Amino acid sequence: MIRRVVLASAICVVFLTAAVACAKNSDRAPVSTITAPIKEKFSSRAAAVAAAREAYREYLAASSQVGSSGGEELDRLAPFVTDAELEAERHGADYLRTHNLRIVGSSELLAFEPQVADLRAGAITAYACVNVAGARVLDTAGKDVTPTSRKERQTSIARFVWADGGLKLSETAPWSGESIC
Repeated sequence: MIRRVVLASAICVVFLTAAVACAKNSDRAPVSTITAPIKEKFSSRAAAVAAAREAYREYLAASSQVGSSGGEELDRLAPFVTDAELEAERHGADYLRTHNLRIVGSSELLAFEPQVADLRAGAITAYACVNVAGARVLDTAGKDVTPTSRKERQTSIARFVWADGGLKLSETAPWSGESIC
């Protein structure tokens, strides 16, 4: 989440993922059936999707806290993301700190569409529609420097893996295909 805000601030285009490459243009991935290993962790496909949706909401809430701290509290994301994703988020937090920016308000998950649930691999991929209208970028004087070109609703692709006894976000990036918002 922080990466999107930083990128929007830096180049006035997107809210997340300043340090991560944008998702490739491609058609939506087909939804696969959940195989036996997920049933060991979840009672049904619906339970697996609900867990991924909740994990994304928790990520957004933690990301808002990091943004409001000006990037100082990056470790708040650690329970919700993989180590690799935390490192990618570090770039956004560093940008906030070095440019003396902070984010006030929060974003809201409006829609969540599962695309792939491969529990043999322990992975779930989904599209997420996030309303970022409530999140504003402020400078040290408290001036709103949120890019006016920023879209209020943005579609991201979110990938989750099973790690440390639960689902963790392993990647989030802007989706350049058809929006679900």
